[in-house]
Order: sequence, then C-alpha cells, then structure tokens
Amino acid sequence: MATTVTLKPNAIDLSGSTSGTTTLQATAVAGTTTITLPAATDTLVGKATTDTLTNKTLTSPTITGGALNGTLGATTPSTVAATTISASSTATFAAGAVGTPSITTTGDTNTGIFFPAADTIAFAEGGVEAMRIDSSGNVGIGVTPSAWGSAYKPLQINAQSALWGTTDSTFLSTNEYVDSAGQPRYIQTGTAMRYRQDNGTHIWSYAASGTAGNALTYTQAMTLNASGNVGIGTSSPSTKLAVAGSLGVTGQANFVTSSGSPNMTIGNTANGNTGFIMSWLSTDSASVKNWQWTFNNYSNGMSLLSSTTSGSSAFVLADTLWNVKDAGQQTITDKPAANTSAFKFLSFVSNSAEAGSITRVAQTSAVTYNTTSDYRLKKNQASLTGSGEFIDALKPKTWEWVSGGKATGFIAHEFAEVSPSSVTGEKDATQEEEYLDSSGVKATRTVPLYQGMQASSSEVIANLVAELQSLRKRVALLEAK
Repeated sequence: MATTVTLKPNAIDLSGSTSGTTTLQATAVAGTTTITLPAATDTLVGKATTDTLTNKTLTSPTITGGALNGTLGATTPSTVAATTISASSTATFAAGAVGTPSITTTGDTNTGIFFPAADTIAFAEGGVEAMRIDSSGNVGIGVTPSAWGSAYKPLQINAQSALWGTTDSTFLSTNEYVDSAGQPRYIQTGTAMRYRQDNGTHIWSYAASGTAGNALTYTQAMTLNASGNVGIGTSSPSTKLAVAGSLGVTGQANFVTSSGSPNMTIGNTANGNTGFIMSWLSTDSASVKNWQWTFNNYSNGMSLLSSTTSGSSAFVLADTLWNVKDAGQQTITDKPAANTSAFKFLSFVSNSAEAGSITRVAQTSAVTYNTTSDYRLKKNQASLTGSGEFIDALKPKTWEWVSGGKATGFIAHEFAEVSPSSVTGEKDATQEEEYLDSSGVKATRTVPLYQGMQASSSEVIANLVAELQSLRKRVALLEAK
C-alpha cells in the first residue's frame, strides 16, 4: 500500500492510491484533533478494547453491520435518555405485544402502543388491550371491531355499542354491524336497535332476537321528521302525532290549543273525577263555534255543550238530568221525582213551543207518546175524502228478513207512494264513510242508507178511521132498509 502522510498544523493528512490499513497511535494532546478520511468507502476501525469517546462530535455518521452500544446524554450504558429523538425519515420499532408494548414508558412497561397485525395499531393499559384501530380504520374500545365494511368507520364500544356513519347519515346502534355488502348483521345473539339521523329526520328502529353473524331486518318503530311530526308505528307522519295501532294512556293526557288551553283531556278531570273532556274552537267568516264533550262519573255524567254567535246548544245525560238544546229549538228535560204523576219524561220543543212529549200515565209504569195537535196550530180544516182510494193503493206484503225471520207489513218505498209523510229516506240511497281497516289505516267504503217507515202515522190512521166511518154509514143504511 502506498500511503502519503502529510503533517499540518493540528492535522495529519493520509492519502494514497490503494486501499489498506493505517494505524494511528497518539498520546494525549490538548486541543482539537481532526482525522480526515479521503473517501466514504474508507473505514475507521477502533481498537480491540473499548474506549470512551468523550465530548466529540460525529457529523452525519453511518454505522454499518453493527449496533451503537453506548450512552446518549446519560452515564448508564445501553440506556438512551434524551429530551428529543428526531428521525429524518422512519423510526422503526418492534411489533410488541399486549403485555410488552413496543412504545412504552419507564416504570410502566405494560402500558403503551403495540402492533398486533398488519396495518393495525393497538393500545395497552396494564397489560390489557384498551383500544384498537384495525386495517379498515375501524376503532374498537374494549373490543376488537367486528367485520364492518370499510365505508362506515365505526367507533365500537365494548361488545355491542357503536357510533358510525355514511356520507349523509349518522347512526347509534346496539348489537349491529354492517358488512362490506351493506347488510346489517347481529354482533351477538339477541335483539338489535338503531337510531339514525338522516337529512333532518330522526328514526328509531328495532330488530327481533337473532343469531350472532346472521342478517337482521329492522322495523321502524318511531319517526320524528323535519316538520316536527312524530310517527309511532308509521314512517311518514303527516300530523304532529300519528299512531298506527292502539294508544294506551296511564294517568291524564292533555291536548292543548296554541294558547295552552286544554283542547282534550283524557283521564282525571279538573275536579278529580275520571272521565273524558274534549273542546273544539273553530273560527270562520260566519261564526265562532265552541264545542265541549264531557263524559265522567260525577253529576254531569255526559254532556255536549256548544255556543255560536247566534245562540247556544247543549246535550246533558247524567244521573239526574238529560237535556238537549239548540238555540231553543229542541229540549229533552228531567226525569221525574219519585212517584210523580203524569210527568213528562221527554219534551220536544220547537220555536219555544212544545212539539211532542213522552208522558207517564198517571202513576203507572205506562207511558204515552204524544205529538202536538192543538187546533190553534191548524187552519183550513176540512173532512177527509178519498180514504178508500188511499187504502186500496196500499200493498200489504209478507217477506223474510235477510238476517233471518219472517214478517208482514209494507215496503217503505211502495208505502211512500201512498203516504210520503210516513216514510223517511230515499230508495237505494247510499253514502261514503271513512273507517280504519285491520292495519289501522284510514279507508273509505260505500254503505246503504235504509229507509224508515211509520205505518201508524196520523195520515194512515186518519184514512183508516175515515174509511171505517164511511163503511159504518153504508152498513147502517143497508140495515135500515
């Protein structure tokens, strides 16, 4: 090897054209000494024994094929105690384990960060896994996240609880995970529940008990939409409260107006009696109408009260009072006191004048049904004629009822051709009515409006009497010959 040694102030230059080994043996010298190597491929080799390099600077050193065993900023060998460790690219650590995490702290070496699988980060506390972020970005606290699809990014807490989302919805669920195909599945065997926020709508759903890992199907139990409408058993409420199915109330339920006044009360009423009160207020161009239904167990057992700008009306059914009134047009009055003779159980009033009544016969159990027939209410009185034609036009019939049984009498629309005042309604009349079908949904159906008939009306009786009188006169004339 050809080596050239050049002495300079505070330096020795070694240069040569071939590789080789140069040994420098120096005694202690004061000041700074620099050893310059001519190429990066040349090697600085230490002695066979270990020496200490004190207060020296290695500028951009590279250590190949070995390890740096020594002290940085401390006096204990094999211990690195530094305020800051900075790496210009990558700092690599061992994977570690739950009991021995690879990134930890002095005095608590079973708490820290470890890497249990590829693309997975886990956190240990006291040798127990506390949290994990799996390769899909799913976070599990106290649990390894279930096999969620990568689109949902859940925060799963313990065995069953999860907070997760999609691009437009937020979910809070129990015992549910959603796989990569978008299929909800049971985490464990049991029931599942879900709460969802979606474009201003809040949705609560429930799934019956199922087996862990199986697909589940939710039933939407309750909905609060962006309009503030609540639906129970329906997913599209159109009113502030829509209930599909039975509604049970324990205690008292109050439905109030915008001013806070009770509109309907179900349960214990203001005086402590159990019952039902409903009020209704309507304002239109013609009048202001107020209705109140009351049905309870105190003295006014049942009542319907109303008032308008033109008058008032009332219906009361109770232990001591039964009254219907509409601006003086119709009234049904009290029941009699004990053993009252000829008392009017019911009195019908029109234009403040009695139009009819149901009256007790003396002090018996019999009653009479009365229609007002005072002569002062009638004019142009004349004897009845044509009674024979009237009777001849009637068509007595026999028939069998559709519901069963036989009867004799008249057909209403045929009877109306002879005595219109004795029949109510029209032949083959129908009407549309609303009803709730078996699933609780409102529907419409067509129902018949049956005719009514009173064959013992005053018109019929008058014609029968007139004809009997005529027959009696004719018989009397025949007998006199």
